Amino acid sequence: MCTVSYLPTSNGCLITSNRDESIARALAEPPVVADPNSSMLLYPRDPLGGGTWIASGKKATVCLFNGAFEPHIQKDHYRTSRGTIPIQFFEHRDAKEFVQRFDLQGIEPFSIVIYQNRTLTEIKWDEQKAHLIDHDPEKPGIWASVSLYTPEVRENRTRMFDSWLSTNPDLNQESIVGFHTSEKSDKENGLLIHRDNGLQTVSVTSVRRTDGAESNMIYRDLVSDKQYQQELAH
Repeated sequence: MCTVSYLPTSNGCLITSNRDESIARALAEPPVVADPNSSMLLYPRDPLGGGTWIASGKKATVCLFNGAFEPHIQKDHYRTSRGTIPIQFFEHRDAKEFVQRFDLQGIEPFSIVIYQNRTLTEIKWDEQKAHLIDHDPEKPGIWASVSLYTPEVRENRTRMFDSWLSTNPDLNQESIVGFHTSEKSDKENGLLIHRDNGLQTVSVTSVRRTDGAESNMIYRDLVSDKQYQQELAH
């Protein structure tokens, strides 16, 4: 949940996420179709908090990553895990209603990208205010966690993404997963990290959303070296 990319398609989108996490944390469970809030959702489940970082349903596809605008000092305790946010979103009509009605106080800073009805919206929560940012749904985009990556690293990631786009006219789920697993040499700041402090890229998750039809999720567990695929009809 620390590097996220978005690619528009003719009838939906592709949203892909690299999850950077402590290797000491329990591995996430492969994607399942569940109805946690009476809304059928497709998502991988974090057994520690019971939440997720990416979820897709009939209404929308959402993906969360850590941090908002600037690195923050982590507190000893938070009211609830950020992993509950993607699931809680589906209890609301859209991003605007979620920001108006959901109490974010006591939750660690995060950003969440939301694709819904051919719109692309980002919510950034900085512990003081929820910021709504509209993005052009017809343009590709990439984001990285401010908690883990410096502005220089994030800018370099954008350049890498733009360069990849310019040399890859055939944009599909296989090719974007290939991009997200392409840079392995830089253990500190590459697309696949493996830092000395135990933080590493543990998985890559990609959702191919076809509006009005289905969501197809590929989940590549980089620790166990296994890949899973699951679908949800809308």
